[in-house]
Amino acid sequence: MDETPVWFDMTGWHFTINPKGEKTVHIHATGNEKNRFTVVLTCAADRTKLLPICIFKGKQMPRNEQVLPGVVVWFQKTVGWTQV
Repeated sequence: MDETPVWFDMTGWHFTINPKGEKTVHIHATGNEKNRFTVVLTCAADRTKLLPICIFKGKQMPRNEQVLPGVVVWFQKTVGWTQV
């Protein structure tokens, strides 16, 4: 079993390319730099891969959101630990 955080705003590299001496640098962001969810990948001893689990912070799925087939979605009040 392995779990890893995934950020909603994975911008990649934290640098800009601007002309030298520029006084103002505008950065585009979504406002989700700190929002994340946890992905859990698990396999059995016989090498069977189990369904991936996505753990979101909250109580329930927002309206009009759909889960892809083959993915388990959990919600819990606090993200940062899992209880298996």
